[in-house]
Amino acid sequence: MKKFVLGFLCASAFFVAGAAAFASNEIKALISSINVSFHVHGETNDLSSDNTIALNYKGQLYVPLRAFTEKVGGDVHYKEEENGGKMVDIYLADDRDLELQDKDGYVRMGHLDVKFAEEGDPSSISGTIKFTRSIPQNKDIVLAILDRDGKEAGVTEPLRLLNQKVSQSVGGDIASFEAAFPYMKPVDGYKLEARVVDKTDWTFFQSYGNLHGAGGVQGYPLVATLGGDVSNPKNVPFELNVNLINLDEENTISIVKPVSFDIEIIQLKDDKTIPIRTIRTKPFAGELVRQLGGVVTAVQWDQKNDKGVVVPPGEYWARLKLPVTAQGEHSSYVFENSMRAKIPVFIDTPLP
Repeated sequence: MKKFVLGFLCASAFFVAGAAAFASNEIKALISSINVSFHVHGETNDLSSDNTIALNYKGQLYVPLRAFTEKVGGDVHYKEEENGGKMVDIYLADDRDLELQDKDGYVRMGHLDVKFAEEGDPSSISGTIKFTRSIPQNKDIVLAILDRDGKEAGVTEPLRLLNQKVSQSVGGDIASFEAAFPYMKPVDGYKLEARVVDKTDWTFFQSYGNLHGAGGVQGYPLVATLGGDVSNPKNVPFELNVNLINLDEENTISIVKPVSFDIEIIQLKDDKTIPIRTIRTKPFAGELVRQLGGVVTAVQWDQKNDKGVVVPPGEYWARLKLPVTAQGEHSSYVFENSMRAKIPVFIDTPLP
């Protein structure tokens, strides 16, 4: 057995489903050589099949709480209370717990925690989702926040599952999810509506924090940033994400004339810029929600130059070709160049 010291949250494999609080302490424990399997609904699941370890502490066997719960078809929610305390809720969900469902019968949701925010960490919804059937590849799952009169107050970004992808989920799967929605005051008497919607080229997301300062962005009220993969093996495409963000605290801005953005792949040698490839995004037109609301789109670089030839391993750069002017309802807006509009991309090369 290997001996080690760690600080962690642990729980016995035997527990009562419901709310439970755990304290974090440093203990000495042994990695157990015992093979732990769970037999649920006629299926056998080996805990070690996903590199999960069990611990032997003072003659008792401990298994990771989340791994065990998910093996038996449950869900674990960890959250921090306003008073600084920590809470773990364990749900062994059936359909009676999951009252919210979309109109087409793809998913059911429950144990929903809705947090409204006007600044700081964004407004968010988290909870448990059960898939009745697989979601088509061209669909996303969102939640709409409706006021007491049924008027839409806001819509979340596409739901993110904590331990798997929506596209990989099949009927019967249960998972934890979370999603942000626009900053707003608490909506009295709100209701939630689950929607399975068509994917779009540009997807809403809610940004937060200070984007200015060292390493920040230039321009107001609209800014563009670039992100994505920075290191990939040879022949593995890079996913590059273009983000458009509205810094205006008060006003949602509508772009009425479709605008596209070019990503330039370059190489720097001997103080010279060598162009490699230019990739254009799909055009964007639509709303950019006030107070750091944004949209994002993804493009791929297949490690080829403009002539279709695979480039050799090495260090390259991806950068947005800026400035770009976009036409709004009443005026035009300029997306200016900034430090966040350029990222390194390494092919088969260690990061510095």
